[in-house]
Amino acid sequence: YCEETAASLWQELHAYILKDPLFLHSLTPHTPHFGAPPVALKMAAAAAKAGVGPMAAVAGAFAEEVAQHLLKKFKIQDIIVENGGDIYLATTHTRRIAIWAGASPLSGKLAIELEPAQSPLSLCTSSATVGPSLSLGKADAVTILAKNGAVADAYATAVGNQVRSAADIEPALAYADAQEDILGCVIIIGDRIGAIGEVRLSPL
Repeated sequence: YCEETAASLWQELHAYILKDPLFLHSLTPHTPHFGAPPVALKMAAAAAKAGVGPMAAVAGAFAEEVAQHLLKKFKIQDIIVENGGDIYLATTHTRRIAIWAGASPLSGKLAIELEPAQSPLSLCTSSATVGPSLSLGKADAVTILAKNGAVADAYATAVGNQVRSAADIEPALAYADAQEDILGCVIIIGDRIGAIGEVRLSPL
């Protein structure tokens, strides 16, 4: 069912992109055409908030959509959907989510601890050094906590774009803290880390 849901979402989005190719390629906010599928509208709305292109929100949006479908169909309380480093979860007990930051010496050494009261929640990570996604910065990992999957993903890209050296950590965290939709932010570049908001880090 999980695969079917994800495939259906992608087929919908792919069919729309064929009619609106700028939705796929734009690196800045883009207004969808009339008749765009719901997931495209969510992506575009999140991207508009963060000032990035709609596809910056795709993985987080899909993780949330799949999770919501599963929660509704199977009437479950606990779920974790992971989509290439972007996570949507609902939980009834404490969870620890490890942060992978590529070649950084901090990679795989720290976890974000989440309490049930914080869920449902999305954690999305952007990286300039891990994976195929485009980042205009140089951060090894930028993880955003938000209630909305598309929003978390879009802001992970937006914050990641701002981090080109360790000196950028503080202003990037200040930017994240000023966004009402962001609950927490973790930035790792090289051997430096910064965090703000509803983030409790613990060693792995």
